[in-house]
Amino acid sequence: MTSSHDVLALLRRWSVNWLMGADPCAGDTIFAEDYELHIGAHTFSNRADYMQATLGQLALFDGLMVTVHEVITNGQQAVLRLTEHGASSKHGGHAAAWRVIAIFESDGRVLTRTWAEEDYHARRRQLTSGHSEPIEAPLVSPWTTPQLESSVDIEDTVRDWIESGMVHRDGIRFDDEDVAETYSLPIDVTSGEVDILVSSGDKVGFHAQLHGNFSDEDSQVGTLRVSGLVRVVNGTVTSGNVISDRLGLRKPTAPVAS
Repeated sequence: MTSSHDVLALLRRWSVNWLMGADPCAGDTIFAEDYELHIGAHTFSNRADYMQATLGQLALFDGLMVTVHEVITNGQQAVLRLTEHGASSKHGGHAAAWRVIAIFESDGRVLTRTWAEEDYHARRRQLTSGHSEPIEAPLVSPWTTPQLESSVDIEDTVRDWIESGMVHRDGIRFDDEDVAETYSLPIDVTSGEVDILVSSGDKVGFHAQLHGNFSDEDSQVGTLRVSGLVRVVNGTVTSGNVISDRLGLRKPTAPVAS
């Protein structure tokens, strides 16, 4: 049976050996051959394609770093909220720190599938301006996070919240709204659908699709893909973080994935 430490040991290697170490040999032992990554409107359906795309990003951000802020796990699945940060050789050495929420699945030996969103919009803004945002404090010991029980009731609460269009958003931080000069969701959300939910204790990680009209237009409908990690208290979503694919919403392009 898979333990939380099996999953988190894989994710430790994912962050230290693969992303920060940029070691292709590590990737071969961390990801299943048919590994899937769902990010934005795109799916990488095998390890080779995923690794090629990621190595492209690592070449641009030589010395890329990962700071983990929050972890939940139920044993076979885990959710990470983190910041990737580094300097881009394509942008005159300008640095950026952009937020990520990712949901990982494992068979106990390797990672088999990930759903994730990265705030590429904030990354572009920082690289263009030459001003990098501050990085939130790290979680002291992310890889020893205890496994907590899943809860169907808590998952159903989050599912209902997403499907209703996240009507009540008090306490939820979207993207970089706390540091950006101006921020608004690019669509007026009317409904949502869940791709995956992972609960552990009173927290739920998710990937979902939000539907609605573009905020600056009358009729054009858009689908905004999001990943999140939220807390449920007394049957209500009370706090958490959501990362959205703002950059790829209108003109999706293949992401440089983690």
